[in-house]
Amino acid sequence: MKTIGLRDNICAKSIKTTCGSKILDGFVSPYNATIVDKLNKANIEIRKVDIKEFGIEEDNFIEVAFEEKEIEAVIATDLDGEIARNSTNEKVGIKPTFGLVSRYGVITTSPSLEQVGVIGKDIQTLEEVLNIIKGYDNKDSGSVKDIEIEQSKNSELNIGYIEENNIINKLKGKKTKIDVKNLKYAIPTHYIISSAETSSNLARFDGIRYGYRTKNAKTWKEVYTKTRQEGFGYSVKKKMITGTFFLDVDNMQNYYMKAQKIRTLIKREMGKIFEQIDVLLVPNKKEYTCLANLTGRPAITTGEATFIGKHFDEETLINLVKGGVK
Repeated sequence: MKTIGLRDNICAKSIKTTCGSKILDGFVSPYNATIVDKLNKANIEIRKVDIKEFGIEEDNFIEVAFEEKEIEAVIATDLDGEIARNSTNEKVGIKPTFGLVSRYGVITTSPSLEQVGVIGKDIQTLEEVLNIIKGYDNKDSGSVKDIEIEQSKNSELNIGYIEENNIINKLKGKKTKIDVKNLKYAIPTHYIISSAETSSNLARFDGIRYGYRTKNAKTWKEVYTKTRQEGFGYSVKKKMITGTFFLDVDNMQNYYMKAQKIRTLIKREMGKIFEQIDVLLVPNKKEYTCLANLTGRPAITTGEATFIGKHFDEETLINLVKGGVK
């Protein structure tokens, strides 16, 4: 029986789920996330893995998780390339296409960017776990039922790359140098959208229905304000305040709406790029890996190599890591 690590923002019935935050102190989930039901059905034991508060701070969670020898893979959320940054030291991680894995029961901060992925001790384990948890779920409005893989126009694998490196020279197939013109806008666009969505999503944690509630309030207004003041950490507060600024009626057009337009430009540019290539090799840095989140594309990382693929074409990425793609 395999043991799978489950990041602590994924609900498992009768198990404490805190997202690493005081605001959810003592919260025990009354239901399972869809992926937990699938793991249970496959007779796989789960073990919770710690997360820094809502995954907003940089978090090297994977090294701690794999210190337990029984754990063979970790299921985690990916907002801006966390899976890629944690898939080092011979581990393999994949952030699937947006909509391939259900997020029902996953406590997300930015639902249009965040996706559930897998980090495995090897590519075979990763593939096995991904096959268990993927699939349509009518409980998740973002889940995709009729999957269509972007068809390749190339007779052989065409690998695009942004920077010259030793990895590209070791790969088989045609190589094409790629210039992503809108790359410089990726991080600010991601930051504005993720901050705005975080501000909106975390507003539900108010101390009324579940989780932490202040003991220092005399009025209902104080319950709200002091609970959130005491329950959220600095990084979360900063993200929420910034997001509220971007969503303010006087600022929305200049920040949030423009960020959404730039996101569309990045999606279109990446779409044109992938008409010519099958996978894109990018450096394992946030400004590159967040392209996969902004565009909803799959990305796989092993060591320092990160490959972004075509929508729902995880098979090509997995085979590339296996060394089976010619």
